[in-house]
Amino acid sequence: MKIFYLGYFSTLEGDERFCSLAANNVCTYIKDTLCKDSKDEIVVVNLAQDKRHYKFSKSLRRKKENCTFISIPRFGSGRLLSPLSTFLASRWIKRFLAKEAGDNDKAIIYHSLNTLKLEIFISKHYHSILQVEEIYGDVLKKPDKTKAYELSIINSFMNHIFVSESLRNDPRIKSNRNAVFYGSYSLPKLPNVISKDKKSIVYSGTLEKNKGIEFACELMKSLPEYKLHIYGFGSELRKKELLEEYGKLPNIEFHQPVSDVQLNHLLPFFTFGLSPLDPKLGFASTAFPSKILTYLKSNLIVISSKFDSVLKSPFKNYVILADYDIDSFKQAIIDAHGHNIDGRKLIKELDLKFKKDLIALVYEA
Repeated sequence: MKIFYLGYFSTLEGDERFCSLAANNVCTYIKDTLCKDSKDEIVVVNLAQDKRHYKFSKSLRRKKENCTFISIPRFGSGRLLSPLSTFLASRWIKRFLAKEAGDNDKAIIYHSLNTLKLEIFISKHYHSILQVEEIYGDVLKKPDKTKAYELSIINSFMNHIFVSESLRNDPRIKSNRNAVFYGSYSLPKLPNVISKDKKSIVYSGTLEKNKGIEFACELMKSLPEYKLHIYGFGSELRKKELLEEYGKLPNIEFHQPVSDVQLNHLLPFFTFGLSPLDPKLGFASTAFPSKILTYLKSNLIVISSKFDSVLKSPFKNYVILADYDIDSFKQAIIDAHGHNIDGRKLIKELDLKFKKDLIALVYEA
């Protein structure tokens, strides 16, 4: 039997593509788990394209032990090319699966807005599992008709990997068998000697509006003795907007984007990690911010707003919870000095459990 895993990777066996840090982290974790723990052949397919608009290339295939790594062709990107690129990529993958996948093989695909039609095809033709990190209709505040269409695709799969208990228990979703994981549980090795700046704060993750970056910057106006370090990803236009709004504040530093490996080397030297998400936003009840895991793996003190997916997660006792207002976050940071709860121990336990759950799900699906 072959197990096909279709996900997003910034680097797959030396081939570099463009995708979000969060998607790369979770997909790399699933890939590594399957390649190590599965007794069958694994075929990993990278769905990511390239940030450079006019980059074209043929597909790449590399073999390593029981894993075959496939990078789909580059079809270009940008406003004019992206719709065509999405169509061509979907057609290429369908043909690839028709040629390579047999009746008894399994397919796992990462849910995204770029692959909705491909997901329909896979759910109809293969023993399949959908990996759901977000319901994008909620996140992007899409019309009800668009949300219903996305949910119908999610429900066309009988088996799922969910990002939170809240998402698994969402009454709109029907699932026969499933497993839950909150993000990559792979623990980076910490430096032997760490000298922390006690008044350093870090925000890592998306720079999109309403995802916490504006709140983090506004917070620093009330904490002049602290310094915020931002490692974010987003469009050049979005970066420009934030720099114009907050770039002159002396206690905020916008860093160049770094890889997840580089970020893991940098984070242990900071003290606080921020996860300020507005609990009133619809997606806050199901989406779980991967930055919380990233911070805990580096032994940061995590300050998070109180939203449903965190309150119902295994991490609720490992973070400091604050109300979604500046004064509450400010006081939480001031009072948190000396806070010491080892989240890495919990992550090790979750890692062992999820790997067993994932393999069981794959072979039962």
